[in-house]
Amino acid sequence: MCAADPPESKICDYAFSLLEADFLSAEDHRTDLKEFFQAMQCRQDRERLKQLIRSDGFQRLSPETELAIAAHLNIRRLVRRMRKGEVPMCKAFDDLMQEERRNGRKEGMERGIEKGLERGIKKGKKEGKKAERLGIIGRMKKEGLEEALIIRLTGCTKEEYATAPGI
Repeated sequence: MCAADPPESKICDYAFSLLEADFLSAEDHRTDLKEFFQAMQCRQDRERLKQLIRSDGFQRLSPETELAIAAHLNIRRLVRRMRKGEVPMCKAFDDLMQEERRNGRKEGMERGIEKGLERGIKKGKKEGKKAERLGIIGRMKKEGLEEALIIRLTGCTKEEYATAPGI
């Protein structure tokens, strides 16, 4: 809220222009702002951003502009790497993407193992129930109950009846 405005006012008049990257043409700019706005406009598309960072225009950016882009993309690890090792944004971004792929593979493997275990447990339970069912049918056979009665009581098929251990 501005000091001169009434309390219910929510918008202030500032003495500078506010630019929103998504709604302007980056091509209208001749300085590093062009690449800055281009990066902001494709921030949701990592593949497009990767191609942009590798383009000729990005190879000549000042370290300050590279750092500003990384900071505004909100990629903290990229900013840290750039500050720590004076690594160009292109190299830092490639390293970051490689690390993300490794993490993704690791996470995928962990999820795959979990799903595999779940499926294995489910299959084991199903097979256990089937074995138990066949055991009951086999004991009924052993007791001398008729086939028709066993099928009616257990709801088994003729194939299940035939495979159940009996006498």
